[in-house]
Amino acid sequence: MLNALAEAPDSRAFFAVLCRALPRRLPATRVDLLVRDWADGMCLPLAGDADAPDAPADAGQDANVFAEWLAGSGYASVAMQPLNAAGQHLGWLVLARRTAALGADALALAGQIAPLVALRLLHDRSRDEVAARDDAIAALERQLRSHEELRLRATMAIGTAHDIGNLLAAVVGHAQMVQREAPSALQRDLQTILRAARDGNVLLRRLIALKSGVHAVAMQALSLPVLARDAVDLTRPFWDARQDIMLRLQLQPVPPVRGSAADAREVLVNLILNAIGAMPGGGVLILRSFSDDTYGYLEVIDTGQGIAPEQQSRIFQTLASSREEGHGLGLSISRALAESHGGMLTVRSAPGEGATFTLALPLAQPGERTLGEPVAAAATRAAW
Repeated sequence: MLNALAEAPDSRAFFAVLCRALPRRLPATRVDLLVRDWADGMCLPLAGDADAPDAPADAGQDANVFAEWLAGSGYASVAMQPLNAAGQHLGWLVLARRTAALGADALALAGQIAPLVALRLLHDRSRDEVAARDDAIAALERQLRSHEELRLRATMAIGTAHDIGNLLAAVVGHAQMVQREAPSALQRDLQTILRAARDGNVLLRRLIALKSGVHAVAMQALSLPVLARDAVDLTRPFWDARQDIMLRLQLQPVPPVRGSAADAREVLVNLILNAIGAMPGGGVLILRSFSDDTYGYLEVIDTGQGIAPEQQSRIFQTLASSREEGHGLGLSISRALAESHGGMLTVRSAPGEGATFTLALPLAQPGERTLGEPVAAAATRAAW
């Protein structure tokens, strides 16, 4: 039996040999295995007489309590052999008889079996620990590969951003050359091209700054009506050729707000493009400004298909889009930019009733220089 136990290839075969051999080697003897590895302990019956009762559920928690339970269940002779291996105590091998005493032969056999059982338990525990460690190492290796891939992509993105910045600088230079010779009818369009190229360069610098973890934003006092007109000019190619879209500007004069002009224009351009995309069959696009004691507000309103309530909580999440052609980045970036300026970006909508996106930016402090030309005192209302 001892040789068969030593040669067993796995735990299943080991305990199968043990359970077959014990009734022959230790007749009329109950044999239990108490293992301490489990949180509540475990009692595993290996052999028993025909009238052997089942051990209580908590038998494996305390060997002395188990021995007392055996005595109370009619077992007159109880012996406990410790399961020790590699300097560790793993549990007990418990022998019990109802009438005959446990003799020296039974105790000697238990003393031979116990070290083999302890070694098997220790081997299984070590194997499980190694497997868990291997799984943890494999998971870390996958994370490292993923991080390395992200690092390479980030490096390529930063390099690409640098090169695009050079191209935008060339666009600015050539536009300035053309602007010097262009007639007055083209000056507004050329100024829009210059503004778009310069804003693009600001956005690229923001991307490159991620490498160092620092994104310094130049804050200044801004005119919301001027920013709205800038965004309208920047998006003109997307709505001017569409006869089914009417643009209305309801730009009340409001106190200056505090923020970055390039970032604010980026948010407004995103909102206008989204509004146009929400009206594939045409409609009205409205830009409206107003203020209270704390914030200046600019609303971008469309009469499109609207947004379902269950989607309104998702559209500002990264990679979430309510349109098939959307990338799920514009609104998440826009909200992040608004909040980084101490502002907010919110939405009101209902299916079939269009949507209203509201950009709120904190009012500028007295004395801050306002970027942009002053607007007329009367509300501006235009339609194309």
